[in-house]
Amino acid sequence: MPLLELRHISKTFTRRGVSPLRAVDDVSLTVERGECLALVGESGSGKSTLARLALRLIDADEGEVLFDGAGLHKLSGNALRQARIKMQPVFQDASTAFNPRRTVRTILRQAAVADPSEAHLCALLERVELRPALPLLARYPNELSGGQRQRLSIARALATEPSLIIADEPLSGADVSVRAQILDLLADLQEQSGVSYLLITHDILLARAFSHRIAVMHQGSIVERGDTPTVLHAPTHAYTRRLLDAVQSVDGPVADAPSA
Repeated sequence: MPLLELRHISKTFTRRGVSPLRAVDDVSLTVERGECLALVGESGSGKSTLARLALRLIDADEGEVLFDGAGLHKLSGNALRQARIKMQPVFQDASTAFNPRRTVRTILRQAAVADPSEAHLCALLERVELRPALPLLARYPNELSGGQRQRLSIARALATEPSLIIADEPLSGADVSVRAQILDLLADLQEQSGVSYLLITHDILLARAFSHRIAVMHQGSIVERGDTPTVLHAPTHAYTRRLLDAVQSVDGPVADAPSA
């Protein structure tokens, strides 16, 4: 049984005076236990909307969301909140992910409801290599660097011991050294705990370095999917080939990119 399963999910946004936008159109996908599925596509393809639908931050017009066998689309209120504890987001812009008036201690304590002790909060920071942990607890998000804030985002997600992390462009805007550090951290966490990832990204090289499988999204639909080597080296859809051609024109052949 997949950890996360989306069945025939669709979402249309409507605004007065504007034509309806079919952001997600009959999408089905699964995330297996212990794997990373990369959802790849350009900006506006529907990736982030699909992530919000998977988390039930917004509701689908049609379709079903199942997590660990439970139908999230059927739940509401406290039942939904409890079911979502084991699926946590890491958003693109860590600078806006936190209340600037709350310290790191308060941010983590609110997430770590099962064990809000200072020792546990320090252990969370240590786990994502934020050191020295104890002094950092008293700091505010705007006193941290961009890389530190993204690590804090991951620490907050880990506070509930999730089975699934939905990471929406988690490396966007980070410089090369920070990107490498965060990617290594995510890989180490998966090896240590078996956490699954749904990785939302426009960067097909990042998908190559980190994912087990890839789903390519274009204009609200999944146009190609499969294990990562197959999709990257034998793509069948013109849109996937276009993404790969764009990368190769800048960075050289995808085959020459470093492996995870």
